[in-house]
Amino acid sequence: MNLSFAGKTVLITGAAQGIGAGIARCFAQAGANLILHAPSHEAVQLHVLFQELENINLTGHCQKWIQDFAEDQDYACNSFISCVDVLVNNAGVTPNTFFGTTTPKTFDTVMSINFKAGFFLTREFVYRRLLNEKAGSVLFISSVHALMGFKENAVYAASKGAITLCIRHLAVELGPSNIRVNAIAPGYIDVPRHHTSGFDQQREASSIPLRRLGTPEDIGNLAVFLASDQASYITGQTMVVDGGSSIKYCMHPDE
Repeated sequence: MNLSFAGKTVLITGAAQGIGAGIARCFAQAGANLILHAPSHEAVQLHVLFQELENINLTGHCQKWIQDFAEDQDYACNSFISCVDVLVNNAGVTPNTFFGTTTPKTFDTVMSINFKAGFFLTREFVYRRLLNEKAGSVLFISSVHALMGFKENAVYAASKGAITLCIRHLAVELGPSNIRVNAIAPGYIDVPRHHTSGFDQQREASSIPLRRLGTPEDIGNLAVFLASDQASYITGQTMVVDGGSSIKYCMHPDE
């Protein structure tokens, strides 16, 4: 199976660490040119990743993009989007707030970063692809929280649920122009915040049928496949990557 992205450009938002960094590594290994976005407070982590990827990526090149989506919502100013072949909307925040204590500011921040930014970046991407009559692929990173119920996550789940619904409509609207739109819904993934937040990795891993947390590269490998020509007949789908957790939860919610 040929999953080479040599000569193609992939834009990944929220790429400095965690899932975004895993996606970047996988596309780098596939030879893609990369445009890596991060908010200003993750600029150092992006620089570290940038140096790492320069050693991995023997054929492509990397470019940095720093923008805070919660404050700066001018998504049209980035002229480099005209050269992008694959857009990966990964940027996101995960606040654990109860419904009753959620403030309008928190709501607006989560929706702006998790959904609004990706929506309007996709609009810019699609406009440039249609202008040049080129095919394209868009990926959103959703979450199992869009498909299942958890406490303290109403706003986060709403932002991810918006993605899951939106991609279906975009797939129908953009399919005739050969632009595919899909989403990936990760379960528990081993990311930096789980090492500092009191998250019990061993306990969570023991509850997953595959008995481990996912890795960022588990998501990255699927992203590369979905963006490739090998997935040319797949659009409008949300692919769950959770080690079987959601299936177990639906069958045995008390375990």
